[in-house]
Amino acid sequence: MNITTAQPREADTLTSPALLQTAIRMKAAPLRIRHLRLDGQGVPSRLTVDVDGCPVWYESADVSLHARAEGMASAFLLPAMKAGRDLQIEGVSISPLWLEHARTLMAQFSAWWGYTPVAISSDPAPRAADLPEKRRTALFFTGGVDSFYSLLCPGEPIDDLVYVQGFDVGIDDLRRAEDTRQHLQQIADGTGHRLITVRTNLRTHPLIRGMNWIQEHGGALASAAYTLPDVHRVLISASYTSPFQVPCGTHPATDTFWSNEQLTFVHQGAEAGRMDKLRGIADHPLVQRHLRVCWKNYGRRDNCCRCEKCLRTMLMLDLLGKLGPFEAFPLRQQLFRRACGVSTIARPIVPIYRDLLLAHPRRLIRLAIRIMLLRSWLRSRKQAILRRFLHGD
Repeated sequence: MNITTAQPREADTLTSPALLQTAIRMKAAPLRIRHLRLDGQGVPSRLTVDVDGCPVWYESADVSLHARAEGMASAFLLPAMKAGRDLQIEGVSISPLWLEHARTLMAQFSAWWGYTPVAISSDPAPRAADLPEKRRTALFFTGGVDSFYSLLCPGEPIDDLVYVQGFDVGIDDLRRAEDTRQHLQQIADGTGHRLITVRTNLRTHPLIRGMNWIQEHGGALASAAYTLPDVHRVLISASYTSPFQVPCGTHPATDTFWSNEQLTFVHQGAEAGRMDKLRGIADHPLVQRHLRVCWKNYGRRDNCCRCEKCLRTMLMLDLLGKLGPFEAFPLRQQLFRRACGVSTIARPIVPIYRDLLLAHPRRLIRLAIRIMLLRSWLRSRKQAILRRFLHGD
């Protein structure tokens, strides 16, 4: 089966970006996915595949994985578009519904990021129906605010919590990986869910390393979901609330289109903003002990209480009057001093701090927020001046 892109019109000129990318793709070799196989049966389970001459693997000690072409196609659809290379899947057929959905995904990615749609081909052999024997619902779970909200607040019943090692925690960072797994297992035990951990080297593949992870992580999550047995529905927690959505790898306009005939993806929790989510989960003892928002860690095994994301979450909890019992933030008593040490706030995040500044009742914390905003502004001005000096722009 093929998805073909429209041919350029005769009126297009040689300087047209779309025409140039089409010309490049005509010369580029296809991105080949082949030798998709399971190494042995049962648990532990390992899935391997050759992608453009480099091995990619997924493994789990919790379940017996499935080998599905849609998983690999999901992971490498966006890299193929960026490289201007058609996607060729050998030795296995792919779902007609997934191929139909891929048209919508490529159109959306092209509108957001300017990548050119590519042709997708697979083995035309008929597919055997692989409906799951048990129709389980899984939630991708990291222990962060968004996934805790999806787990604890009213919604559809969830059977499994799925954590992918190799995405946010490096595949070789064994200490952090084991510490994270222990935290998540305690959460799963405390809520009565099964925890499934999948390990993968996907992010080390050269084509994935060359991608912006904010753009790529939706396809990466879909690839891991397609390895799961007995799962017919997968929940992906929203990072942004509906009125403030931005182009992102996980998004309400795209998540459902990773689906095929047997597996459905659902974008969950976009109705609630960050503050609403924290308000909904902050009183739960498991959240107070195990919430993980930190991506820097600074050598710690818990939230560092130094990075911008840690401080933003702590300030929100303090505004709600909920920070006190949060063992997950071991340095929470030093909120003022730690907040004053933040020197970089991303521009899209600045309005959140302005709202906190207006809403927070404590004068000392308002002062800390002003210092954070001022330090960040001065740093950005310094960087802008340095760029002008070095590059003349």
